[in-house]
Amino acid sequence: MVLADGRLFMTIGEAKTNMPTAILENKNLEDPSNPAEWVAAKGDGHIDVDLSTAPTAKHEDYRLHVFDDGEAFECKGVPRKYWLFVIANNIPNVAGRACGRAGFAAPNVTGPYTFCNWVVDPKEGSETPPGSPTSPCLLWPRDVIKGNGGTSLYFAAGWGNIYHMSLNATTKVLQFSRLPSNAVIAEPAPTGAYDDVKQIEYTFLPPAVQGGRWRLYHASYADHTDNPDTHHVLYGYKLAIGMYSFDWV
Repeated sequence: MVLADGRLFMTIGEAKTNMPTAILENKNLEDPSNPAEWVAAKGDGHIDVDLSTAPTAKHEDYRLHVFDDGEAFECKGVPRKYWLFVIANNIPNVAGRACGRAGFAAPNVTGPYTFCNWVVDPKEGSETPPGSPTSPCLLWPRDVIKGNGGTSLYFAAGWGNIYHMSLNATTKVLQFSRLPSNAVIAEPAPTGAYDDVKQIEYTFLPPAVQGGRWRLYHASYADHTDNPDTHHVLYGYKLAIGMYSFDWV
């Protein structure tokens, strides 16, 4: 989910299959838990993505990011606030799956989105084990957060890999680099815990009041389950949603 311009959006569907990918909106910001209140953000809600100029048309999930009007980043020289981070596959000269992040931008929330640039380089570190702190591959959906003071933008990617870019008056291109020492958000818990494999799919939620603590939601995977109805996902089981909270320092 993305809260922007006082509107709450959610991306649904799986772009690599025949399931149409769409953007929904919920006008009930106090309690968005009622499925009937999620409606198409515009028209039928389907996202229009032009892959014809992208380095590859093969891809997996989309993740919507909406930036403030004053922070719109340029796509081919045109400022855009609506961005899709696309998980790409079959990238030329890159052997791994789901490497880097392709940036697409649009004038409207549902598109049309066109390729702008790689917001995360798919080649840097791609020779290292996929899913490791040094690799840009198996880089599943994650979130973007502005740093304390507004001079930095962070992208929490992959299995908690942290990417960074500086913000200043001349920043025009949306492009992240790994933090020094390949910092990650969290490590797996001990065997037997819900997240003894790893944690994935981080989402940041800002505090309701200024000075409050941020929340960081994540899905947890385990290598075991007592639920006979749980299906195998990747190489573990998604068992629970966890939450951290933090202050900026």
